[in-house]
Parts: sequence; C-alpha cells; structure tokens
Amino acid sequence: MDAPPDKMSVAPYLKVQKLFHMVNVPQVLHVDETQGFMVLNDLGSTTFLTATTQENEAGTQSPAARSRG
Repeated sequence: MDAPPDKMSVAPYLKVQKLFHMVNVPQVLHVDETQGFMVLNDLGSTTFLTATTQENEAGTQSPAARSRG
C-alpha cells in the first residue's frame, strides 16, 4: 500500500486492521509510516460480495444477510 504522508496517514488503516484482527483482513507484514508504505499479504481475488452470494446460492446465509431480512 502506498499512502504518501503529505496526502494521507497509514495510522487509521493500521488502527482498523488491529480492530478487525479476528476476521480475514490483510496482515501488515511491514510498515514505514514516515514514507507512507505498507506491505500487506494478499487475500486473493474473492470479494466479500461474491463470497456472500456464493453462501446464499449454497443455501446458507451470512449473519448480515439474515439481519436484512
């Protein structure tokens, strides 16, 4: 991830990543906040929407889908 320090900070991303550590979010492998660079692991190409759609087609629903209704 490239976040030029004069345009944005990587700190908010790092905070959210730590909050969601219990779910499958990219791990921060290395960070250089002064340069605005982070190395993240790759989770693949399946988007959240695709994953939840596949669950619905398989006859199961995610908790978010059940709460909608």
